[in-house]
Amino acid sequence: MRLSFGLDLEDLCLIFVGHEFDRKGLKLVVEALALLPKHVKLVVVGGGSQSKIDQYKKIAEKLAVENRVKFLGQRSDVAALLNMCDLFVLPSFYETWALVGVESMACGLPVLMCPVGGITEYLHDGHNGFEITRDPKDIADKVKYFIDVPSAVSRMGEKAISTARQYAWSSVADSYIALFHKIICDNRNRANRQ
Repeated sequence: MRLSFGLDLEDLCLIFVGHEFDRKGLKLVVEALALLPKHVKLVVVGGGSQSKIDQYKKIAEKLAVENRVKFLGQRSDVAALLNMCDLFVLPSFYETWALVGVESMACGLPVLMCPVGGITEYLHDGHNGFEITRDPKDIADKVKYFIDVPSAVSRMGEKAISTARQYAWSSVADSYIALFHKIICDNRNRANRQ
């Protein structure tokens, strides 16, 4: 699949998924890419309008990384694209939950995300990814860690999968069932004491 997008198997592929490029910090990721070696590539999924994508293509051109960024637009095969890449990056200014982070983890990707909103519930810094700031140098430094320690991609990726399993429908359903049983037992105990 990588080869079909002009990516080499040896490339370190980052992926960004989202429609609101400005709020989700895509410019910061492109700027970070300019600070990284040429074998680091970026796959961008989403974007909404073609004019928004074109705006960000110009940013990539200005930074001389246009050949290292693949703008794919809206796609229905996001899971396959996540599986094709190595790291998920989202320096978002704000999020409520950012389900795409858990989806990326389910595909075995360590995530690089800002600790905003519900992200702090599943991103454990240095365990299944890294917390990042909205600073291209910080993003680049975190990516460099994976260049310097290539085994960290699979090590943190395994931990990411384990984290994502906690949010699978079956796990969530089991948690609700356990909660309902506890409420029923608590109510029975209260009734027996009265």
